[in-house]
Amino acid sequence: MNRILHSLGSNIGHTPTSYTKVKAMIRTPPKVSALLAWSQAIAWVAVIYTSIFFARRVQAFVVANVGREGFYFFVVLFGVITLAYIARHLYRYRKEYSWLNYFTIVVVFSLYLFRTTQLKKSAPEEALHFVQYGILYCLILRALVCRYRHVAVIALALVLTSLFGNLDEVVQWFAPERYFDWRDVGLNAFSGLMASILFAFAFRPQYLSWARDKLPVKELVFALILHLSLSVACLLNFPSSLADNFGFVSSGNKVISEYGYLIKFENISFKSRLPAEVLLVEDEKKGELLADELAGKVLDHYPSLLKQFSETIKPFEHEIVVRTHRIENAIKRNDAEVIFYERRILRKYFPKFESRYFGAASEFREQSLSSSTYESPVSWGVITGFSKISISVLYCLSLVTLCLPLFLLRSRK
Repeated sequence: MNRILHSLGSNIGHTPTSYTKVKAMIRTPPKVSALLAWSQAIAWVAVIYTSIFFARRVQAFVVANVGREGFYFFVVLFGVITLAYIARHLYRYRKEYSWLNYFTIVVVFSLYLFRTTQLKKSAPEEALHFVQYGILYCLILRALVCRYRHVAVIALALVLTSLFGNLDEVVQWFAPERYFDWRDVGLNAFSGLMASILFAFAFRPQYLSWARDKLPVKELVFALILHLSLSVACLLNFPSSLADNFGFVSSGNKVISEYGYLIKFENISFKSRLPAEVLLVEDEKKGELLADELAGKVLDHYPSLLKQFSETIKPFEHEIVVRTHRIENAIKRNDAEVIFYERRILRKYFPKFESRYFGAASEFREQSLSSSTYESPVSWGVITGFSKISISVLYCLSLVTLCLPLFLLRSRK
């Protein structure tokens, strides 16, 4: 990290010489070649993508020997070390900074810690994205400033970091036993965003200017179009169709984007791949038989049940398995809120199954919880409110809007 920030020419780097030389160094672009800088950035991308294929084994080892919290403490430690390094140099060269610089750093690291702590409750290992893509942003920005001298490279680096983060999930989708996750795409983009805010408002390299003749319009527009096109391709499940046609993987068991319905009743909302009326019809036909089949198996055989009842082929059975697993885990840890609300969902739309599987168990603090608002995380990744047609229309309109600066630039010439 020291070498990256130093080569960016930011004022958090330092030399053991006089303050004047430090001040001159702030205005000096990186002395490495663009080819070397991009090679290092691409090498780091390769490290991230390669880790996909053995990440689960590393995760299992860490969980077995340290616990899942080990990921959380590592990411927090990385943030603390980075903050300590920055704070040391901010204090040493405090004459170069204003309150805005300090305020930006406090905000960014507060968000970093807040988001990491949020992930600790559900998936602490996902916080590693902040480390991976925070470093990648620095490497990409370093490579860009070897050629471009406009402040817009800070935004361009963000777009490219987010693009690589999206590609990460596509590669992960092709890998065995791994899946595309829009939540991870968001985490990767968030990492780049936090880093870009730091470089834009905390320690922007002073050799970057706002001069129009240095603005990388074509590069920025091209990167945005590329990123937008990849995102829309994933939303339309184009990689799934491509994989089927060329025989890479079977998209019958793995899809990138799923579409469904947002169902609300009383103070509860949840997403489902099937409409409410279909859930009731399916429950009437299969609910009791499925309850007998799943009895005593959900906790011990959960992974195999997910394979047996895949979300694309058997969405009704899949949703019941996931909800039942969530309830039984909540019973183990005595989480009355989850038990109460998830059972309310089952009782409303899966009544035959709920009655057969759970029987007449108590409602768990019904009176004290009934006024709360509950959004079930089951099937959270299902897209509601948009169709493939509406996404395609929005994509075409976005393309036209993004291409306008290129036409205007060409007409001026």
